[in-house]
Amino acid sequence: MSINPQTLLASLYSEDPNVRLNASRSLKNILIGRNHKKYEYAALGAIQALLTILSKRKQERDDIIIQCTAALGSFTCSEAEILKQVVDSPNSVPILFHLLADSNTKIAEASSRPINDIFTHPLTPTHIIIDSVINLTIGNENIVAPKVIINLLGHSSELLNNVAATVLTRMCKESRFATEVFLAHQALPSVISLLSKQTAFTIECTLGALTALTFPPSTQSLVYPPPFPPLNIDFNILNQCLNIMPKLLKDQRPRVRLLSAAILTNIRELYKMTNPTTEIPEDVLNIIKKAVVPTLVKLVGINENKNTNTANSTPSINTPNYFAWSEDAPSILTRLVEGSEELQKIASEGEAIPKLAALLKATMKEESDKNLQLFQKQANIMSSLAALSFHIESSRRQLVTHAVLPQTVVSLGSTFAPLRAAASRVFRSMSRSARSLRTSIVDVGAALPLLKLLDDKDLEVLNAASAAVCNLVLDFSAVKKLVLDNGGIRLLFHLTRESYPAPLRVNGVWGLKNLLFTAEHEVKVAVIDTLTFDGLVALLDDQNSEIQEQALGLIRNLVYKDPDRILQDDQVYLLLSKVETLLYAGVKEDCIKHALYILCNLGNGPERYEEAMMKDSILSRLLEFLSHKLPQLRVATVWCAINLGWPESEITTDSKTEENEMDTDIKTDAKNRDGGSLSRVARLRELGWERKMNELIDDQDVEVRERVRNCLSIFGRGSLSSSNVRTIRERGGPITIRNEMEKLD
Repeated sequence: MSINPQTLLASLYSEDPNVRLNASRSLKNILIGRNHKKYEYAALGAIQALLTILSKRKQERDDIIIQCTAALGSFTCSEAEILKQVVDSPNSVPILFHLLADSNTKIAEASSRPINDIFTHPLTPTHIIIDSVINLTIGNENIVAPKVIINLLGHSSELLNNVAATVLTRMCKESRFATEVFLAHQALPSVISLLSKQTAFTIECTLGALTALTFPPSTQSLVYPPPFPPLNIDFNILNQCLNIMPKLLKDQRPRVRLLSAAILTNIRELYKMTNPTTEIPEDVLNIIKKAVVPTLVKLVGINENKNTNTANSTPSINTPNYFAWSEDAPSILTRLVEGSEELQKIASEGEAIPKLAALLKATMKEESDKNLQLFQKQANIMSSLAALSFHIESSRRQLVTHAVLPQTVVSLGSTFAPLRAAASRVFRSMSRSARSLRTSIVDVGAALPLLKLLDDKDLEVLNAASAAVCNLVLDFSAVKKLVLDNGGIRLLFHLTRESYPAPLRVNGVWGLKNLLFTAEHEVKVAVIDTLTFDGLVALLDDQNSEIQEQALGLIRNLVYKDPDRILQDDQVYLLLSKVETLLYAGVKEDCIKHALYILCNLGNGPERYEEAMMKDSILSRLLEFLSHKLPQLRVATVWCAINLGWPESEITTDSKTEENEMDTDIKTDAKNRDGGSLSRVARLRELGWERKMNELIDDQDVEVRERVRNCLSIFGRGSLSSSNVRTIRERGGPITIRNEMEKLD
């Protein structure tokens, strides 16, 4: 006998509770497994009718509430369009949360089904997940919803445990604020206590929640530049899970091993972020080295999500923690090894790169048109390859051997921004090797695609690509001319503008600085014409210390050799004034080093520049740096004295530029000094420089001792043993590469 849908829905409003019970039970049975019926009844207003009944929990019988909740669960366990109707219905999520907190366990369990469906579906809007729950108060005691979720973690019903863990996972994944709220309500010990459960389903849900709850706030994002403060985590509580993690890392289920590895990776990052000066406990490091890294390497290529559904369908409640975490083994491995050469080496020795390369090759063969999940997987793999090869030359060679670079070049043109950024990171790592710069990068034609990305609209892509280009513009790079011929100066200058986040501006100035490394006169002119002298001074005055440091490095390279051909005298004198101010301003030591070498390079210019540097205020301040704790600053200061006091009559134009023309010892004689250098040496002696040099003759640092012996020659003592004129006069010359990069071959 067929049931008239409109009659059935009308029965839900009957005054007779038995009629309402039968109607709700019949509706539930009709909807189960019949999508066409769900569309039909949804169109007739069944969803609103059920929510109306559920909103009157206090006036309705328990059995009716249970049947109506189950019927609503049939709508949520459906196609995305039907689920969306439930989510978009007014107060649907708050109504269900009130039921989830009900003292009747059967009602709470019935409501857990639609809540699980809503919170595990990736298309559910974030504002529904967060805004409708985070400040929701429930019951007469006005308990906030997050506290209700935490209480359910300790419920006797494992179904409610699992759903609570799933809800917590999704909320923490979507909102840093939600994470802080849960931590404030002591969610961490409640989640960890669930690890003692023996049910596989519960363990997976719990690990997912713990992964989300401990996930470190990003400090690298350019979308939200201000870094989040560290999470307020009690490490004494967090360390309670360390005893069980090694066992879980050996579990047969890949998902359990993956989430366990993610949690330990989070713990390591949290230790580093919370107190960078505190050493990570030895037991944590041992687990990381001996278990986590090998586990992640083995997991590379294993499809831990093979039973999950796509975003266009609703995952089953029997799929544990579907939305637990979107990370895969490569992305967790990336987070783990970034910044640690030791961990990169361990992973590489475990054949991580060949496995990742094979996985990347396999994904490249899949149909990729608008397949965002596949693009994200490729991005994760490339990011991992970039991290593994950042410090280790042998790992970079493996990228070449396993033909990773041609696939990476293709990804530079992807429509998916995270994939473009990941591909750029690979080339940034490759560009750290001189051998790679000369061969592999050129062979695959990566320079122009990377350069084009400096016009990209995505900030993360801009950051990664500009960091790679910083190395590509070095003087010995085979692609430097290509970059110059295709607007590289303009593109790098564009990044220095104040409208960009500081990390991008730093990269822009850094790139221009590297572009000037031993640059030809024409390149220097092109840079200063584009940047303008006023723009250069503005960078020098920037409030960001990193930008200021790179600006000083840029000037250091700019005034290396013949500064008077690049700058006007009044500009040079202004720079001298700026440098003097910085030397007295207490700037960081890297800035002081660049400032000292600017003076050193200017001291290699026309004599009028040397005379301008002979101000007592400059010389007195420089003399103080001869006592600095850092030998690099003492060395730089000695070079300044050498250039200031060196006799011009002993230096020809050729001897300044040809290294091999003068390889015999150069003797100094006061009789041959020109008048200017004699007067400068006399002034240095008056201020105590000769006396200080004598004190440094036995300095602990080898280079300081050698340079001091060279410097004493200008005071009429000794000789420049094994040193040619160019080395002396231009030692303060160009800086080469980004400070965090290793020295190139």
